[in-house]
Amino acid sequence: MMTNIPTPNTQPRPDSAHNTSGDIPKDWLWFAIIAAIACWPLGIPAIMQSIRARNAIRRDDLTLARKASRTAVIMSALGLSVTLVLLCIGAGVWAAQASAPQHTVSVSLAAESNGDYLIEWSVGGREFTSEGDLQGDKIVEFNVPADLAAEITISVEVSTDSNTRASCAIDAPSAFANGTFTQEAEYFAVCTANNIYD
Repeated sequence: MMTNIPTPNTQPRPDSAHNTSGDIPKDWLWFAIIAAIACWPLGIPAIMQSIRARNAIRRDDLTLARKASRTAVIMSALGLSVTLVLLCIGAGVWAAQASAPQHTVSVSLAAESNGDYLIEWSVGGREFTSEGDLQGDKIVEFNVPADLAAEITISVEVSTDSNTRASCAIDAPSAFANGTFTQEAEYFAVCTANNIYD
């Protein structure tokens, strides 16, 4: 008479309080991989804990699996949180620089028929036209708006050679420009300074 020998059951016993399918932890490997892409110092250990949890589940060591799974989730969440904080800081710095007043000084110099020299310039989005007189090799006595007179100095030097040249400088507390420009026509020249930020 043959007796049936039961084969070992490798599946978790449904009557076990610790081995029900609802109690089997997840390894969270996908979460750890995303965290590793975002922040590898925390993501790589999270991947290792996820693999440890997966191996423990295969060995039916649910206590170790739960511990490793919990560690993987915490490290992954920390990695993503650190990345999010750094992105927010970077975005804030970029926004602050982008919204800062752009002190561009654009200068054009031209001689009027009455002998006065005009200089057109702008600082912080405000545009101005000033007149000055040529004395020797310098154009002096530019009229500057009263609210800026104590802060802004305009200096223009003109040298006459085969290509009439002029150099200008506008100085302000938070914006300045130094430019050298060559005029294409007599008594006319244009220079644009680099953008200066506070």
